[in-house]
Amino acid sequence: MFRIVSVVPRHASSFPYILSLGVTKGTFSSKSCSEKEIPIVKLFTSPSCTLCDEVLFQLEQLRHSHHFKIDVVNIKENQLWKKKYQYDIPVIHVNDQFLCKHSLNSKLLQARLEEFSISPNPRKRQ
Repeated sequence: MFRIVSVVPRHASSFPYILSLGVTKGTFSSKSCSEKEIPIVKLFTSPSCTLCDEVLFQLEQLRHSHHFKIDVVNIKENQLWKKKYQYDIPVIHVNDQFLCKHSLNSKLLQARLEEFSISPNPRKRQ
């Protein structure tokens, strides 16, 4: 089962913004992903954050080699997130656990994703 996402342009000069339409746990029936939870990488951002756009682009590139879902969270929609992260975005969590802030630590993210044993991405099957 895959989570439904839609791609909506934020503004003409930025990368597409991915908006989640609900949180679901996905499973695959393929041999490479035997009924395991798909990691959720949550990117905390705001509409005018160009660093966040770069991190989102890097996450999309990383999805070519690892399988995970991306949730983009606008901190301006929640006062708790805004207060907590307004000076730190982009902030990245994996399965609701803090990973890094200000930029993407790709090596750390890859190591965390490999803990889920669903790397490489099953979409690259031949």
